[in-house]
Amino acid sequence: MDVDDLMTGERYDEAEQQIQKFLKKKPYDLRARQKLAEIYKRTGRLDKAATEYMEIADHYAIEGFHDKALALLAQVSKLTRMADKVWPKMERLRRAKQLEQHRPAIMEALVGRRSVSTGSTAASIQFDRLWSTLSRTHLVDQLDADQLKQLFQAFQIVSLESNTEVARRGQKIDVMFLLASGKVEVSVPLPGGKAPVLRDLEAGSLFGERALFEREPWVANYRTSEKTLLLKLDRQGLESALLGNPDPRGLLNALRQQRLDTEVAETVRRTLGE
Repeated sequence: MDVDDLMTGERYDEAEQQIQKFLKKKPYDLRARQKLAEIYKRTGRLDKAATEYMEIADHYAIEGFHDKALALLAQVSKLTRMADKVWPKMERLRRAKQLEQHRPAIMEALVGRRSVSTGSTAASIQFDRLWSTLSRTHLVDQLDADQLKQLFQAFQIVSLESNTEVARRGQKIDVMFLLASGKVEVSVPLPGGKAPVLRDLEAGSLFGERALFEREPWVANYRTSEKTLLLKLDRQGLESALLGNPDPRGLLNALRQQRLDTEVAETVRRTLGE
């Protein structure tokens, strides 16, 4: 007898055993996990049902099925007193759905610009992967679609090979970067020639805010450790992003919030004993 028949006959123990056995082989089968959650709900194990539904909703959200995820979270909100966990998640999903609707226009603003790399154009980038990374950053989370379109239009796309210098200690270049993919190592040269790595920056990192906003020299060396894609914002681009912006302070706060430069500067001071 299959699981649906067992559930119809209210033979929930047997149905649960079958599903658990199946999930050992295919733990990410969402249909099976949803049936398991339904069994938990029907047998009064509401906390377990809620946990299962929330995990399924996370998977749907990752795959871009925001409506399915929201529907499951709506069920969770009725099952248990988990509003403090459910409602913030639902708000994030609603925002993600809204951003997804504006994604073509936002990405068009970005990829309409020519990459500064020789012989490369923005059209050659894997746009879906790029958006998947950018959509999870705090920068995208804090700005509305119109601000994102204006900011992304101001970015320059820079594609770098591994072991390429991005900036060096003492250099004065008024730019900041959003690391879209790849990795960047932060190091500082020591007497004797050694340059220990102080930090590894990964996708989503914003760095260079002190160079762009305060026009301070870079306090460390920044070099790619693998093939890397950067979004570069120079002073002209910043002015363009701020021009006519209804909330310029909100944009500046979003660009400054990570404060990676401040953290790096403190690490450099400790390393050099300054």
